[in-house]
Amino acid sequence: MMWLGIDPGTTGAIALYDSEEDEVLDVWDIPNMPREYGKGLQVDAVSLYHLLVKEARPNMSVIIEQVGAMPKQGVVSSHNFGHTIGTIYGVVSCLELPRYMVHPTAWKRKMGLVGSGKNAVIDMVLEVYPNVREWVSLKKHHNRAEAVAIAIIGSSIKDTGNE
Repeated sequence: MMWLGIDPGTTGAIALYDSEEDEVLDVWDIPNMPREYGKGLQVDAVSLYHLLVKEARPNMSVIIEQVGAMPKQGVVSSHNFGHTIGTIYGVVSCLELPRYMVHPTAWKRKMGLVGSGKNAVIDMVLEVYPNVREWVSLKKHHNRAEAVAIAIIGSSIKDTGNE
């Protein structure tokens, strides 16, 4: 079974994991572009769609980290984050692949990472899958490492909210 793990966000990432071979096949940053309005970045939905269509396989499922706005996050920031998540969910829905959601604490608990920092997921992923170093070589690549962890956990997490 193939799993696409998605750590959503404009600086998020996507990982492709083959659970039968226990191998991470590829990792990508979520494509983004300058916001059409205002400052900052937004998900490039067209590029994301083309990337996912190119990588889609018949035996593939998608698992997305179930995230939401955080307390004390500003209104504009919350709106932008919601727009980002909605864009990612919308593009993934167009693929018509089985898709699941996993809460951050659920996958971190399964991986033994609850309460640990961003570096812990990098260290864990590199220890188990040394080939991932190609994509996860810097501290700023924690989103890539999280996408790998989310993809891996997809094969062990049962329906956590199939949309």
